[in-house]
Amino acid sequence: MATDGTIFAFLGPNGSGKSTTVKLLTGLLAPTAGETRVIGRVVSVDDLELRRQIGILPEDDALFPDLTISWLLLPKSLPTRQS
Repeated sequence: MATDGTIFAFLGPNGSGKSTTVKLLTGLLAPTAGETRVIGRVVSVDDLELRRQIGILPEDDALFPDLTISWLLLPKSLPTRQS
């Protein structure tokens, strides 16, 4: 169990389930059985409030080549949707 403010990483060989685990923990993938919990809440694919409280730094940065680690780790406010 990670405590508040903890940063952690998944390390392992290709095919060991790292990406699948991250997708399950962030609600990008629904489990086929059981449940995952983050911040004491059951993760679901439609829980936007939970997604606002967590973040990931994927290995691939192809979409954002100019981002730096320090920029990604600084707390940010999520933009609000304008109607």
